[in-house]
Amino acid sequence: MVFKNSASNLKNVSPALGFLGKCGLDGEIAIEKKASTVSVSKLDITFTESSDAILALSSSKAFSIDTQDLSKLPEGDLAVVSLAVPARFAAAFADGIDIRGDDIRGKISLARGMDNSISIKTISPIVLSSWNISKGGEYLLKDFNARLTAQASSNLKGKYDISSNAEIADSKEHALNIYANSKIDADDIDAQVLIKGSLNPIISRVNSISSFNSAGLKIDAEINARKTGNMATLKSAKIEITENAERKVVEITDGGEISFDMGKKALSAPSKTLIKISAPDFPFALAKPFVSGLDAQKVSIESQLEMPDANNFKVCADFSAKSVSYKKDGKFLLKSLSPSVKADAKYNVSTGVIEAKIEKLILNSGVDFATAEGSASFDAAKKHLKDASLKANIALPQLLEQPALLKFANISTGTLEVDAKGSANSCSISAQIHNLMPRASQNGKLEKAAINANAKFDGGFSKIYLTADLSANSTNGSTSAKAILEQTEDTKLDLDIKSAVFEDISLLASAFSNPNEKAATAVANANSEKVAVVRPKSLEAVSPEQNIISDAKDEKAFWDIGRCLYANVKLGRLLKDGAAMLENLSANAECTPGNLALKDFVGKLYSAEFSGSANLSFDKSRKAPYNLANTRISLKNLESSKLFADSEKPMITGEFSAQLDLEGSGNNMKHLGAYLLGSASLSGSGGTLRLIDTSTQEGALTSIAGSAMRIAGMFLKDKAYEVGAMGDIIGYFGNLKYNGAEIKAKRNPETLAIELSAAEVKTEALILAATGGSISMTPNVAIKEQPINIPISIKVADGSVRKMFQKLNFGSAETDTKGFFNGPSFTVTGTIGAPKTSLRDVLLSAEKSSQDAKIKAAQDAQTSESPAQQAVKSSVPDKTPDKSSSAGRKSSSSPLRSLIRSLRKDN
Repeated sequence: MVFKNSASNLKNVSPALGFLGKCGLDGEIAIEKKASTVSVSKLDITFTESSDAILALSSSKAFSIDTQDLSKLPEGDLAVVSLAVPARFAAAFADGIDIRGDDIRGKISLARGMDNSISIKTISPIVLSSWNISKGGEYLLKDFNARLTAQASSNLKGKYDISSNAEIADSKEHALNIYANSKIDADDIDAQVLIKGSLNPIISRVNSISSFNSAGLKIDAEINARKTGNMATLKSAKIEITENAERKVVEITDGGEISFDMGKKALSAPSKTLIKISAPDFPFALAKPFVSGLDAQKVSIESQLEMPDANNFKVCADFSAKSVSYKKDGKFLLKSLSPSVKADAKYNVSTGVIEAKIEKLILNSGVDFATAEGSASFDAAKKHLKDASLKANIALPQLLEQPALLKFANISTGTLEVDAKGSANSCSISAQIHNLMPRASQNGKLEKAAINANAKFDGGFSKIYLTADLSANSTNGSTSAKAILEQTEDTKLDLDIKSAVFEDISLLASAFSNPNEKAATAVANANSEKVAVVRPKSLEAVSPEQNIISDAKDEKAFWDIGRCLYANVKLGRLLKDGAAMLENLSANAECTPGNLALKDFVGKLYSAEFSGSANLSFDKSRKAPYNLANTRISLKNLESSKLFADSEKPMITGEFSAQLDLEGSGNNMKHLGAYLLGSASLSGSGGTLRLIDTSTQEGALTSIAGSAMRIAGMFLKDKAYEVGAMGDIIGYFGNLKYNGAEIKAKRNPETLAIELSAAEVKTEALILAATGGSISMTPNVAIKEQPINIPISIKVADGSVRKMFQKLNFGSAETDTKGFFNGPSFTVTGTIGAPKTSLRDVLLSAEKSSQDAKIKAAQDAQTSESPAQQAVKSSVPDKTPDKSSSAGRKSSSSPLRSLIRSLRKDN
């Protein structure tokens, strides 16, 4: 039979062969069959694809085959197969893999040995050359080269002997050899695999691990196995990888023979230990390509797989790492962290239960700062957690020094203890903080804070019942609270705070807030420009340019949990400085995904009753999603002195009542709070004003000087007594009794400052009226730290106080208020918590001007007298003190100022 370019499309034979082009057969084959004997006198066939020879089958001599007795084959080579298969053929059988390179080349012979065995062997190695394997455009192997030699023989009576050697080499120094040998005798199989040499020929060709090339990794592995009937046995296994032929990277060894009954599907072993893995000095650089951003100086792993009995498997592991660090987006999240853990896990084949246990976990960053132990049991068959537990002890300062937690790091001392337990339908947690103290703490130390929580839930967490108890003790007092949360179709929350301590809350807030971390943010905020506020009433009219706000919009309301929330909050008392700051607070809230209504909250602030309601809505489609409306807060009889930083010497005392109305819009809650709009009205029934602080050096000296001048005047029977009016005025304003006050203010929507529209304080003899003025409400600045600037004018009623002011040239002109005359004007500045006034300086300036005017008048009167009048005066004895000498003294300085200077020198 002669074939001449006999071509066909093999896709018609099988769709799997559709990758082939036009195929053909060229050559000649001569066969003659007589009875059971087939004689081959000519064999020379070439298989082509697109005219290229791919496979050639030939024989150099004629031979005969007895189909009933293959042992009668002639000795020697019977046929030779030559290969030249394109690399793309291999890609056709690897889905999504692209293979490019030289053709697969080699020669395979079929021969009969002298012992009547039939053998197939490579007479020319099968060679892969310059192969590039990629997937999705990413190289898996690049410029890969390999050679394979193999031989298989059979005695045609059920015995087979197979051997192969694959060599992957860059050079003689860097070659990897994989030897495989097996002997088959009916159902018995003995097999051996040897892997020896350098891993560089593979490592250097894989982009993701090519950096390992310099490590000089070498492998020495031997695996021996046997199959007898249905029993497969791993007789021995050892794999060892070394670095630069010196340091052992990892060693995997068996613990003895391991057998598997394929019929019963059962594993058995004489030794409990099946596999051991040892990597006492594993170079982490070898793992870096697979764990982006993670690094470590050294890793140590000791692990083994055990089978305590036929139904249980157990994995034991000891792991430690030194100086672990983790970077993300160029920033460290972990640094110089050295963990170590001893753990094990069990699997029961019969029940499908997995049990895991952490015997000991230690975290170290120079010193051990955290220890933990825990366990968990999981039913793999039912796919649910049976039980779990965790105990941990953590030194908080060291934990918070990790870069990812630095923004919370402001703790000098403090430890956290955690004890948690859980199951498929319940969990509990007990956590305690001991001896918590922030750096540079002014609020003492939190000796102990504890929370105990218990929860029950169904498998899908659609129903939850949670209770939590919170307690804390410190040198400032104790805190006690209880919370109950119940979730079904809706969520209900009851929070009952029996007592709380303001200093402890401040301590906790400062302990977990790093001021250095916030410095850059504070600078940025200080330099940021104010933006136009989106107001509820004109929301639709606001242009996009007016609503350019740096704060990102919330995607949903902060209270949105996907269901309705009903909350009841009670507070017995909140202590500050050992006294009750807030008492008997009660508030009810109703939350839907788009609305938060705070209904009828009441309580006492510094013994003053307050009440109010609020409504906050959320609509993502609005330019500013959050909208606060219908919000009013009323306050009755608040002692004003409680609001000042210096509560012992406040600027004002007395009870005030107030009403506050608020509205506003915002992109998020921070933005809403910073740019709230509103108005307020305050009224006071009476109290004390300290417009001049006589406790300061300047105030005290002025008051003492005034008293001294009055005493001197009484003895001298002179008008110098009048100078004592200054001391009277200083003392008067140092303790000014008022009998009424009215203040109205609102926030300017453009400047955001709180502006006074009306402010008036009345005494028996005075009216203090603010002529405008404002409080600069800067975002991100505490209320007490907000700067103030309020000009004030004084109106004086006719009477003794007016006469006192007249000595300083005030009180002569009548004002627009009938019966009241003009007094000094001054400014209140400083901050809300620590205000100060310019009144003392204004009065001192007026006193100086008054004295200078009197001196000049006396000098003018003396100059205008005639010589005769002066002669008469000089001839009459005068028992009164010399006024000219007194005037002379006044010309250099007033008695009041001289006395103040002398008193200062004495001090």
